Amino acid sequence: MEQRNPGIWIGAAVALAVVIVAVSIPRHRDPASVSQPSEVTIRKEQTTPSSAGGTETKSASSSSPTAAADLAAKPSASPHSVNPTAPAPPAVPLQLPPLSTDLTRENVVHAIDNVQFAIRDHRAALGGNPVGTNVEITNALFGDNVKQIRQPMPDGSRINGSGELCDPWGTPYFFHQESAQKMEVRSAGPDLTMWTSDDIQL
Repeated sequence: MEQRNPGIWIGAAVALAVVIVAVSIPRHRDPASVSQPSEVTIRKEQTTPSSAGGTETKSASSSSPTAAADLAAKPSASPHSVNPTAPAPPAVPLQLPPLSTDLTRENVVHAIDNVQFAIRDHRAALGGNPVGTNVEITNALFGDNVKQIRQPMPDGSRINGSGELCDPWGTPYFFHQESAQKMEVRSAGPDLTMWTSDDIQL
């Protein structure tokens, strides 16, 4: 019977051990391949259809020494981002008809008469005068009441940005409820100052 040479088996075992050791030892990275701290690696993904009917995602990376500076100079912006320093849009006035350039006392008396008609119609519908400040009375006339009855804008008057009913010069009226059935409406007059000799009241 032919005897086998044990040296062949020993050599094969040594070679197999060398291969196993070489595979199990981690490889050292090349220092040249390590990105510097100033570099930023940018990854890009591409989605392509696969032969199985799904999609495959391929990743590619690139690095640039100036990527960090570019990102710092150009911050990312989203469509929903808000610029805190942007000026707020101007408020839209409620009712600002142009002021007449030829106002007379009769024009202002006519405007106050129209306010009195609005108050009268409000009183007839709700059983009493609107009460409160100019803003509260104005809101009551234009629907902020228990029946939500809205009076038409009195001809000759206007509403300023604060919600106050104003005379033809743009000065808020002063309302004085003398009784449950009577309301005094005062205009500051052409000097735009209340409680002076040119005031007009009805």
